[in-house]
Amino acid sequence: MLGTCFATAQQGNAALSYNRFQYHTYRWQSFHTDAFHIYFPRGYDSLCAFTVRELPGIRSLLKQRMTTELDRSPHIILYPATDQLYETNIGSLESASHTLPTVVLKGNRLVVAYEGSYDALRLQLAEAMTRAVWEEQFESGIREQLKGTILVHHKIPDWCKEGMISWFARGWTIEQEDQLQRSFTQPGFENWQEVIAFQPKLSGTAFCYYLVKRYYPQAVLQLYQQLRKKKDVNRAIRLITKKTLPETLSDCFAFYKERFQAEGSSLLTRTDWDSSIIRLKHPKGALKKLEVSADGKKAAYVIYSNKQRTIYITDLASNETVRLTSYKLPPWFGELSKDVYPVIQWKRDKQELGVIYPAKGNLVLKTYSATGTELDERTLKQVDGVRSVAFFDEHQLLLAAYRKGQSDIVVYDPRKNQYRAITNDRDDDSNPVADQRSGEVFFLSNRQLKKEHHDVSINKDSLYRAQGIFRASNLKQPLVTDTSAYIHWDQPRLLRDGSILATHTRYGQERFAYLNTSGSFKTLLSYQPFSYSSKNNLLHFYASRGDSIYLKTIAADEWLARQDGVPADTVTPWLLDYRSDAALRAKEDSILKAVRMNSEPSFLEGVLKPRNSSELGQQRKDSIYQSLQYDAARIQPYVLQLHSAYFMARVNNDYFINRYQPYQSYQGQFKFPEIGGMVQGGFTDLFEDHHFNIGYRLPAGTEGSDFFVYYQNTKKKTDWGIRYFRKVETLQPDPKRDWKDENGNEYPNSAKVKTHYYELSLHHPLSYYASIDFNTAFRKDRTVFLATEKYSLHFAPVKAAWSINTLSYHYNKLRPTLPMLYQGFNGKAVLDVFAGLQGVAKDAVYGTSIHLQYHQPIYKYITAALSLKGGHSGGKQKLLYNMGGVDHNLTVRTDSSVHFSQDAPYAFQTLVTPLRGFPQNSLFGNQYTLLNADIYFPVFQTLVPIETNFSSINQLQLGVFTDVAYAREGWRAPATGQSRIAYGLSARTLLAGYSIRVDAALPNPYSSKVRWCLSVSQ
Repeated sequence: MLGTCFATAQQGNAALSYNRFQYHTYRWQSFHTDAFHIYFPRGYDSLCAFTVRELPGIRSLLKQRMTTELDRSPHIILYPATDQLYETNIGSLESASHTLPTVVLKGNRLVVAYEGSYDALRLQLAEAMTRAVWEEQFESGIREQLKGTILVHHKIPDWCKEGMISWFARGWTIEQEDQLQRSFTQPGFENWQEVIAFQPKLSGTAFCYYLVKRYYPQAVLQLYQQLRKKKDVNRAIRLITKKTLPETLSDCFAFYKERFQAEGSSLLTRTDWDSSIIRLKHPKGALKKLEVSADGKKAAYVIYSNKQRTIYITDLASNETVRLTSYKLPPWFGELSKDVYPVIQWKRDKQELGVIYPAKGNLVLKTYSATGTELDERTLKQVDGVRSVAFFDEHQLLLAAYRKGQSDIVVYDPRKNQYRAITNDRDDDSNPVADQRSGEVFFLSNRQLKKEHHDVSINKDSLYRAQGIFRASNLKQPLVTDTSAYIHWDQPRLLRDGSILATHTRYGQERFAYLNTSGSFKTLLSYQPFSYSSKNNLLHFYASRGDSIYLKTIAADEWLARQDGVPADTVTPWLLDYRSDAALRAKEDSILKAVRMNSEPSFLEGVLKPRNSSELGQQRKDSIYQSLQYDAARIQPYVLQLHSAYFMARVNNDYFINRYQPYQSYQGQFKFPEIGGMVQGGFTDLFEDHHFNIGYRLPAGTEGSDFFVYYQNTKKKTDWGIRYFRKVETLQPDPKRDWKDENGNEYPNSAKVKTHYYELSLHHPLSYYASIDFNTAFRKDRTVFLATEKYSLHFAPVKAAWSINTLSYHYNKLRPTLPMLYQGFNGKAVLDVFAGLQGVAKDAVYGTSIHLQYHQPIYKYITAALSLKGGHSGGKQKLLYNMGGVDHNLTVRTDSSVHFSQDAPYAFQTLVTPLRGFPQNSLFGNQYTLLNADIYFPVFQTLVPIETNFSSINQLQLGVFTDVAYAREGWRAPATGQSRIAYGLSARTLLAGYSIRVDAALPNPYSSKVRWCLSVSQ
């Protein structure tokens, strides 16, 4: 496509660009302080106020835990709901490696979303801040690239990096320990590598907790400091544990295996899962939610797989499965648990399933029959998000919904699209259940105890809120509450007799709690994900491993009867550790306080420090804290703000404007651009809705100057852009060229082509990976003959003007594996239409082309790469497809025996590569087919386990290839075609960010002459 963004020298695994969909249009507002900047939509002031209140405490805590903090003030962007992160990939491409000498100046953008809970928002902020500190400490620098050494953060395994970020942000929580324990007690693991493969982030955080408990409290901090000193993980672990990393991981596995066996309070052990349990096969992916119908005959569940979420219904008797619906997740989502969607729930009296999920910027409610037939579809228009759903009666839904930063329990009538609020306050409310006999609604909530006191930061041991189960009819008298920070209530289910089965974490583990109709409370055994069938009073416990769902069904009365006499109030190792750490902190604080109170200042202190230094320090601290307080008067409308400015000076010999060159203006030769440096600069606004770019190519040899300006608007779903490009190229002298003017005089050899190019482009996404693009452009060329002698003074310039229109379809599902290697599929189909406006025939010229790529690792990272290209041109004039050489060639060779005629019916020409082993002009025509087959062997990353201090050596890849090409001039009578075949060896690596490649090719199976190519391309 002529209007694609300018091409640059290929880099090793530059971050892939995905399409984004923007359905919401907000009026953004901003709140600025010296320490941070907050951006939020108008009407969501409560989110801003909460963030302002929490950030100082979060920053202080992270500085204490990591001993480092952000050097630059972060820009925090608040979205009203988690599904709206589907619309934005702000900052997701900023970690791409750049070629030298690129300088990128970027601000810290932290993107978070309210998901109906302020506690969850606090944790999001803490993790976002931790990640920003981490990336700032391990940021790629120009010095490291010049030196050619491996950057340490590229060598840190993802499980280690993500686990440490989670550890510094939130520590090791009950939820995480329970999740890991269930993985051990279900059909479980044999070693820690299996734990890493199951969930990398969880395994990394668990490893950090093991280091702290097995060695010393500052072990994780020491690991972080060693990584900052450019030591790899193996070396850093050895310094801390005096053992190798494999030995330490083995010890970590033994630590948790012993820890979980010691508790012994799980209802379902591994033996239970292996016997007397229904096993359901499910499509490949992670099971995230399962609900069994009221009669216990159907199971609906959600599978996460390959950035996609799918809902299925399975008949438990026949094991027949029906797929209901699915939707894609954004490819920039790094985790499977970004939000709770889709939310599923069976009706209590009918065999109908309700499903809520995001679609095109809205929340959609669909109802399905037990056989998978869609019965109804509604759009939830008055809410930002939904945390859970239940059925209030036959027609109405009971939702835990949130809007404008407020989470409430509401009754929703889909028939009238009306909401009736049961709660209406700033407290976090969720998980409602309704007693259909009495009409009473029970739900979970964090109720504020002191009206004027806000929640404290994440490092406190107690809350000023009451957490527990509340009834809508009397919020002042909850069924059960707790005020300790580590205690959480969840999963309330209303049993058939009116009693409630829920979970709590009072004893350091998520355990069942039973509240009977008389109001008595009883703690049961540890929690296992379950579903409840009200009609038959059955509990269905489930787990998943591989492609199987393990389902154990038991009557609720029988299961409750099993709990009599079973001690369920024992304290777990997690809570023992928690209390021990809290007691140690309290003891240390009291000692330090006593020392400060009883110690007298030394003589030197009395001389150098004023007596009121403590009071002055406290006043200064109070003034800083006061300046960071929320004040609605300081909120102002968001003004277009430049975010990232960059300077790039790259080796570049290919621009989009070179894809097609006018045949007459260039006098039948395809001008391969000379190597030169393109200086580029640009910036975007904070939300990446407006992109401004400018570039200037430094003159090289006899070439003239090139420059462009470009603006792109991506604020709506359909992106548009405008571009101006001016280019000057010098044609290569060719004494054998026989081109004459209208008077029959032969043109001089010395000539320049001056081009002005104006373009309007449209980009419409079809999915995150597919798009349709349309470009319309006006190109004006002027071939000027240089006055090198008296003879050349009399030749008038050759002028031409063209209208160029391009329609293209793009599909990109390539996924980077190692630098320069990918896995997946990529395709592009293009239709070009040219119309001459000046100096050429007025007939339309069209060209169609297709380009398909498939990359697949064969063994480890040994990768096969296949590429198929084809093109056809028609009309009274044609496109000349010229074949030979490689992309971004540093050793350009042209077959000087080939001279194209002035009378040939060609309007434009283009170069098709790679055809290694053959010079340019070796094969040509208005129709072509090209097949490239390569196999790459990452030498030191796959075959030879040796690592050096130089990334260019470590990233060396050897390859074998075959190129097969065919072309013909279909306008000739008779049309005859020619074919070429080449094979050979290649070597490539990354040097200063550029992919440097050497190819040695034999131009045919019987040739003994090796042809060499050197290029800066993959």
